[in-house]
Amino acid sequence: MTAAARAVSQQPGGTGELDAFGRRVGNGRSGDARSFDAIRADALVDMLLAGQVPADSPQIAINAIQPRVAITVPALALMGVSDEPAMLDGVGPMPIDLARQLCAGAGVWLRVLTHPVSGAALSADTYRPTATLRRFIETRDQHCRAPGCRRPARDCDLDHSKDWAHGGATTHENLAALCPSHHTIKHRGWRLSQTAQGELQWRSPSGRTVTDRPDRVAAPWYLPKVLADDDPNDPPPF
Repeated sequence: MTAAARAVSQQPGGTGELDAFGRRVGNGRSGDARSFDAIRADALVDMLLAGQVPADSPQIAINAIQPRVAITVPALALMGVSDEPAMLDGVGPMPIDLARQLCAGAGVWLRVLTHPVSGAALSADTYRPTATLRRFIETRDQHCRAPGCRRPARDCDLDHSKDWAHGGATTHENLAALCPSHHTIKHRGWRLSQTAQGELQWRSPSGRTVTDRPDRVAAPWYLPKVLADDDPNDPPPF
C-alpha cells in the first residue's frame, strides 16, 4: 500500500479497499459493493449500449467526455467518382463505403484545400462560422446588409458573399449579415462582392450597382478636436 493510500485509509469513517491510486472501492461510503474493475467494466458496457452512463453512476463524469472521430475523404471519392481510399486519422485507410456512412451523420465538415501537384494541405476551414466570428460580424454589421433593410443582425443569417461551394472562405472578409428574405433574393440573379473593410457591392439582374457600407460603430477619437479647431481642414493628429 502506498503512502497516499495509507493516509486515506486512516481517515475517520474510511472503510473498504483502496486501489493502487488510493481510490476507495468495495464497501466504501458510496455503498457500492462492486470492485473497481467491476465498476469500470459496467461503465464500459453502459457506454457501448447507451452512449452514456446512468446519472447515479459513480462514473458520471464519463458523460462529459466528447469524442471526436476525424475522417479525410477525397471529394471525388465521396461522390463515387473515384476509388481513392478514405483515411481515419491516427489509424490509416478505411473502406470508402464505411466512410460515406460516417460522413452522412457528421456534425462538422472541414474543407481542406490541397496543392494540385504535391497534394500538400494549403488551408482548411468550415462552413459554419465560430461563435467569435459570428459576434464580430453582428457587431460590425448591426443589421441586414441589404440596402434599406434594418433587421437586427442577431436575427439574420451569416451569408458567404462568395459561395462556400465555389471556394469562398468562412472569414470576416467574406461574411455578411443578411435577413432570410434578402438571403434568398441574393441567390436569384443578384451578384454580391465584398471588400476587406466589409463594404458590399450589390449588382442587380438589370446591371445596376448599389454599395452598402457598414455603419460606424464609434466616432474616431480625434473628431471632437477637429470640430473644435479653428482650422477644421487640419489632418488628424496621427
